[in-house]
Amino acid sequence: VKVMTRLGKSLTFNHPKVPVELYKTFIYDSEDPNASAAATDFCPLLKNLDIPVVAVVPTSDPTVDLADKLAACTGVRGNPAYGPLAQARRDKWAMMEAVRKAGLRSIQETKVSTWAEAEKYLKTWDPPLSPKRPCVFKVLTGAGSEGIESATSLEQAKEQFFSVIGTKSTMGGSYAQVLVQEFLKGKQYAVDTVSRDGIHKVVTVWREDFRPANGAFNDYFGFKVLDPEDALSKMLIDYSSKVLDATGLYNGAANLEAVFLEDEQTPCLMEVNARWAGLGWTDGYAVEEKCVGTNQISATFDAFLDPVAFEQMPAVRPIKEHGGLVFGVNYVSGILKGIPAVAAAEKCASYYSTSILCTVGKPLSKTTNGDAPIIITLIHKEKAKVDADYTNLIKLEQTDNGFFDIEPTADSAIITATRVDSSSSLFVTVVVA
Repeated sequence: VKVMTRLGKSLTFNHPKVPVELYKTFIYDSEDPNASAAATDFCPLLKNLDIPVVAVVPTSDPTVDLADKLAACTGVRGNPAYGPLAQARRDKWAMMEAVRKAGLRSIQETKVSTWAEAEKYLKTWDPPLSPKRPCVFKVLTGAGSEGIESATSLEQAKEQFFSVIGTKSTMGGSYAQVLVQEFLKGKQYAVDTVSRDGIHKVVTVWREDFRPANGAFNDYFGFKVLDPEDALSKMLIDYSSKVLDATGLYNGAANLEAVFLEDEQTPCLMEVNARWAGLGWTDGYAVEEKCVGTNQISATFDAFLDPVAFEQMPAVRPIKEHGGLVFGVNYVSGILKGIPAVAAAEKCASYYSTSILCTVGKPLSKTTNGDAPIIITLIHKEKAKVDADYTNLIKLEQTDNGFFDIEPTADSAIITATRVDSSSSLFVTVVVA
């Protein structure tokens, strides 16, 4: 059963290779999502299905609140839908407050609705706002990198504040408040987990490679699988488990993103995504399958539907091979004439596959966050092979737009900066999209 939070196109990290035959589809009749109203509408419908609901699974950030409420009203396994932790897995302010109260390292931040409030807060910083100590504006309930801007001066901060506040969200509604946060300097990581009744299992630990590109300070360049036995991975896993407890994420999937602060020797949470990871899908999960023997989606359904399979999962999955993904970044708008990255990738010792998400002969825009025209996957028994190939591909990508052959247009200056089959089963899984 598919439940949609609003009218229009849904944001979902669920893109099956083949069409899925849905048993039922329910769509909230508004362009603006409202989890409480939608739950009131849908709960009786779900309870009156001719087969019982056994799980409610969010497939993207905007669906988390509704998924929690639907799980509560249908009486299935879920996370706190009401009370002090109800928003801790969706609202970034509530999330950080929960982490802070648990005694874990959290981002220095405040929540503002006017520039006067933001300016007053930034003027209290010591050392002050500067290129050495930038700030970040972030929307409270965005997905991916939506609504995230950085600033190094009060003048720039004011400009970035007004570029976000009051704007329309891609998921419906507009932003009346934003967070002003310290900019965390360090490498960023992700820990993908699944949980059942407060017991957490780690599927994969990733190094997330964000770099400036096309005016953005944090564009996606790639991911690499980390060995969970490394000392750093163990620190990330321990911290992530405590964050899951602090934010009330007792059931289902999570994609926790954190920066490791070298000077403090501790991770610091960027955010908890209370759903399975959205990285490259067929590509990212192919890497997971090869490197750790399963993928987070399969593990999520085991956590909800198969207690024996969940119990048999190791607390932390060991790696079988090393792997990574390289996201193609295009720096020049124009007509795509060719993709030299493909031939270069196929020569790599650790090359596994390429997904091409653009068309030769058609226009290709500059890459923005989460919109890579191609994705290259690397897998090998030897870590050194993956590391070397990854480094070389990124170098090619950043040298004269080396991944793509583009006939430029006028504005092309380079800027760097599951349903369970109802015919054989007597239960249904609700997927909230």
